[in-house]
Amino acid sequence: MAPTFRLISGELLAIEQALAVADVREELAERLSLDVCRLQLLCDGKDADLLAQGSDGEVQVYVLPDPLKASLAEQTDFSTFEEASEKCSVLQLHDAWPHETLPEDFAAFTKLEELVVMRSSLSQLPETLGSWLVLCKTKLAHLPSSLACLGSLRQLHIESSLLERLPSDVGSLASLVELRLLHNALKALPESLGQLKSLKVLLVCRNQLTALPRSITELTSLTRLSATQNRLTQLPDKFGRLVSLTELYLSNNSLVSLPDDFGQLKCLQRLSLDHNQLRLLPESFGELSGLHTLNIERNHISVLPDSCSNLFLTELYIDGEKLQYWPSQHWADLHFDLELLGAT
Repeated sequence: MAPTFRLISGELLAIEQALAVADVREELAERLSLDVCRLQLLCDGKDADLLAQGSDGEVQVYVLPDPLKASLAEQTDFSTFEEASEKCSVLQLHDAWPHETLPEDFAAFTKLEELVVMRSSLSQLPETLGSWLVLCKTKLAHLPSSLACLGSLRQLHIESSLLERLPSDVGSLASLVELRLLHNALKALPESLGQLKSLKVLLVCRNQLTALPRSITELTSLTRLSATQNRLTQLPDKFGRLVSLTELYLSNNSLVSLPDDFGQLKCLQRLSLDHNQLRLLPESFGELSGLHTLNIERNHISVLPDSCSNLFLTELYIDGEKLQYWPSQHWADLHFDLELLGAT
């Protein structure tokens, strides 16, 4: 006869065939949706692993406390996981989370608004989060598909991690206002990004992007876009649709030209295009009526459009010695004034 297995609650767990105790442990763990290390099997007070295969008798199945729960409670101001899950609204795990996952019952944190994980071994995310998620220096290479279900998520920051791609349906995050993906391993952004109609801030600096998705031009609420230190060679057509942009940072790429409709960015105030491969600026550049700070150093620009004479900047960074002529005396004076200021 094979032994019978009973939970401490009294529930009998039927095993249809005689198995080695180690195999039974794995089967029970799968059936109970638990990690196998959380099951303790005892027969007459002794470790059931010592039973020979085919032995009879009753084996008590004990479910040990989740060690992740205790570890998580230690990172809060609450004495137990249960209390933390009921009251915690901001959870910060700085330098103190050596595990790859969070507790299985993390969904119990119903009042959680902000989760911050820094310098951690975390490689998996729970399916329930608050409205603000910050991950910095983690081992997270991919985001779970369940991320798209987080309709209340407003800010998503993943920085200095190993993130290689975003879920294809990231556009389902309808409430997202700020997306920071700095210093990761992204090579492309999904086209669904254009569905983030509430997005105001998009920072994708220090990745491996060779292009921005065409759909990015649908982000008409976007006010700040930074894609410095990537591998961009051009911007999408109809880039001028980003009419709410006030700050645009594209330094340290390989841009060879700007779209003809670039001048439609009437709200643009700060523009950095330094360290690229630009030779010309579009004629519409002079229509950037709100522009006051411009950096186009370390390019190959020798001639500026005549329309630039319409711009009255307060800060200008340019390789003046490369220019054949200045579009206006204002530009020349501003350049030399800033050079003198920098020299002092």
